[in-house]
Amino acid sequence: QDVGEASAVPASTEPEPVLLPLDIGNAAHQGELQPVIEWLEKGGHVDTLDEHGAGLLHATAGGGHLHAAEELLQRGASVDLRGPEGFTALMAAAGMGQHAMVRLLLEHKAMIDLQNAGGYTALMVAAGNGNKECVQELLAAGASTELRNQPGFTALKGAEVAGHATIAKLIRQHASKPSAASPKAVVT
Repeated sequence: QDVGEASAVPASTEPEPVLLPLDIGNAAHQGELQPVIEWLEKGGHVDTLDEHGAGLLHATAGGGHLHAAEELLQRGASVDLRGPEGFTALMAAAGMGQHAMVRLLLEHKAMIDLQNAGGYTALMVAAGNGNKECVQELLAAGASTELRNQPGFTALKGAEVAGHATIAKLIRQHASKPSAASPKAVVT
């Protein structure tokens, strides 16, 4: 063999990432569980992302399909799976006003204060979109009212800027309550 020959091995031997098929992502978004289950049983991975960075749980969460989300979680879907922009299923549900889904994801230990690439949390998304019941769920579960996104807004400021006075009032009331985690004054 001639040592000076060029190798026939391609420069990169890493396989292309497998993307979630469009029809399977659409089925999940519509809450059509059968095609999703069939795809998973043929070897599809429950946390595969589509070309836009959304996974099966993101799709079911945004659509509010509780039964489908429960099935995916039972099959090992990561409750905090982040797409390329850092968006989670909890953020999707909060943004779409799916308060029952928000509750389900929180019951499955979704990290409530994760921030996406823009610094937005689920509470900020819900507040900015005027989703009162989601805001209530998130506040009751302990979401931070102090975190800021990249433009420097808190959830309160986002609600105010978007004209959601009722939500701004809820956040103000919640923020003014003493936290159970804050130290109690000791009288001696």
